[in-house]
Amino acid sequence: MNWNHLFLDFSNGDTNAIQAIFSILSFGVTLAGTLYVVKTFNQQKQINLSQLDLNKLALEKDKRDLLPMFIGKSHEENQIEGIIEYDLILKYNKARDIEIFPINQRGDFLSPIYYPTQISMPKDDKPFTTIKIKVADSCPPSSFDKQYLLYYTDEVGRPYTQEIGHDAERAVILYPQSVDTNFRRNLPFRYDRNLTETNI
Repeated sequence: MNWNHLFLDFSNGDTNAIQAIFSILSFGVTLAGTLYVVKTFNQQKQINLSQLDLNKLALEKDKRDLLPMFIGKSHEENQIEGIIEYDLILKYNKARDIEIFPINQRGDFLSPIYYPTQISMPKDDKPFTTIKIKVADSCPPSSFDKQYLLYYTDEVGRPYTQEIGHDAERAVILYPQSVDTNFRRNLPFRYDRNLTETNI
């Protein structure tokens, strides 16, 4: 295509030249519009991905803010016959549906000590309750003798567990673990004080 000839015909009012020029201009505008849309789409995609990341961070922060956690404190002065009195202290946020399941020597969960309707608020360093931990004299130093499972939920109903026991040196409570909402179904429901007291 001779561009000089085309523009000369266009300036002289040639109909074919005018149509050709307008076709070229229309193609250019369409191409520019397509490129703009693609660029805008990519930018919006990046914005959406960034917003998604921010939302995930916000959810994680919210989860951390809501996460209750129990810590333990031993009564070293009250150790009698291989038993440690161990305070469970709630920290950071309130916990709901608190249950403590003793675990027998076979590893079976026994009936819970607390009903699942209890709600507790953090009260400085005041204990939620005190339990008794058996000193695991026969366990190797690197092992963990699990004696209780602590189950509870946070403010929005997300369930957590913490294992409590003895590691052949001291009474310990492990860090909270998030569990599935169906986890509770596999634990005992019947409350039997005699059963829990005679088998722990």
